[in-house]
Amino acid sequence: MLRIAIVGIGNPEKVDDGAGVLIAEELKKRLEPYCWIKVYQTGTTPENYLVPITEYRPRIIYLIDACDFGGKPGDFKIFSAKDIKDSGWSTHAPSLSLLIKFLSTQTQAKIFLLAIQPGRIGTRKGPSLPLKNHWKEAVAFLAEECTKNLERNQESGH
Repeated sequence: MLRIAIVGIGNPEKVDDGAGVLIAEELKKRLEPYCWIKVYQTGTTPENYLVPITEYRPRIIYLIDACDFGGKPGDFKIFSAKDIKDSGWSTHAPSLSLLIKFLSTQTQAKIFLLAIQPGRIGTRKGPSLPLKNHWKEAVAFLAEECTKNLERNQESGH
């Protein structure tokens, strides 16, 4: 069976920087019936979850993080690992690059980033209004991607 890991990254105490954790929390509820999908809410220390993620041996990993990719606040976009490595537009750029490199070599998984364009990064808890208005779209998108991948894998007999 295809194993998928979802990794929510960010700090919910800093407005939109917590988008990855917020989306991962909702995905954990929505994808609970799928035992081959594990959701990790890593906060600002994704490196602390490397062992559990690699031991799970996922074939696909979705990282979720607030990233400035030039979109409007609340927009989201999916990037492949090769597009992320040296980008520098994540609020966690150095650790994100190292995280991808480590997970790639340890798991040989396909790695993607679901980037959420932040509106504000500051010292206030909770997302900004633009993010509140759009984060459920990102949840629906990634939930559908995961279930499609599982269905394709079952159809191919793996």
